[in-house]
Amino acid sequence: MKKIWIQIKNISMSPTASWDDIKTQVLTERELLSNYLVFIAAIPAISGLLGLIFMGENFFRAVFWAVLFFGFALLGVYLTAKAMNFLATSFNAEQNTQTYFKLTAFSATPIFLSGIFFLIPPIYGLSLLGLYGFYLFWIGFHRIVICPREEQFNFFFISLIAYFLIIILIFLLPALISGTAVYQ
Repeated sequence: MKKIWIQIKNISMSPTASWDDIKTQVLTERELLSNYLVFIAAIPAISGLLGLIFMGENFFRAVFWAVLFFGFALLGVYLTAKAMNFLATSFNAEQNTQTYFKLTAFSATPIFLSGIFFLIPPIYGLSLLGLYGFYLFWIGFHRIVICPREEQFNFFFISLIAYFLIIILIFLLPALISGTAVYQ
């Protein structure tokens, strides 16, 4: 657990050095998922669950929302990495799912951490601090993705759109499917 907090601190406080370190790390998708992503994706799921219960939401509906959110969070990061890997050849970039999975998982850190604000409904707005994750995506993309310079901006822009849309879906679909009023 201490290693996770160190990684969170490093990616948040010194992203450039952290991305250089991440680039050299050999992490399988499974390792990254089980040793990092499940923990940070659980933060908004658990906070949202407790926040919904505090708001008077039906317990089972709140649990259903939390399970959906957690599942969509993991699936969203995975799908973004797969989409980037698929798009890589269109931009003469290296196809490397591991690199794209590291990029999406670690850049999602502040997005998921900001989910702690779901705990107290009046401060949901502070979850916008998670937008820092898109900045981390920008820095990480330029540090760890191998792409010709002339194609780099186009690949980044298309990847960012995919990443942004998937993040929106991660946050909206659980509420729509479960019928909870999470974001009032």
